[in-house]
Amino acid sequence: MRRRLISFIGPDAYKVNISTFHAFCNDIIQENLFLFDKTALDAVSELERIALLKDLIDKFPKDHPLKRYRGDVYFETKNLKSLFSIMKREGWTPAFVSRKIDDYLQDIEMRDEFIYKRASGNFKAGDKKQDKINDEKNRMENSGPL
Repeated sequence: MRRRLISFIGPDAYKVNISTFHAFCNDIIQENLFLFDKTALDAVSELERIALLKDLIDKFPKDHPLKRYRGDVYFETKNLKSLFSIMKREGWTPAFVSRKIDDYLQDIEMRDEFIYKRASGNFKAGDKKQDKINDEKNRMENSGPL
């Protein structure tokens, strides 16, 4: 990058700070901490991130599907971290995710995985797998509001 800059402006290129977008933004934030009412502002560490996710799970209501009372009660921390990462990267809002769940539930009965491909027992090819549809609807509806 510096070589390209030298080719454009010459030796003055050595006086120019070169950084990634994120590093540049971090420098601006660190130089203007007073705007954030902070004396120091650092990225959340992995331990702090895990603690935040555990605290979130602890605050779920008793009947929340991600609230577990046996085994690893914090089993979903990895899935939540992944979900939040995807939401951030893709720019998903809670309203967008809710809308996609609603869209999914509306056309669930037409999806291939919920239709018999061949005759089996009392079912003919093309019949709906109603038990599987009901289970999936319950699973999606029990995921709670976003």
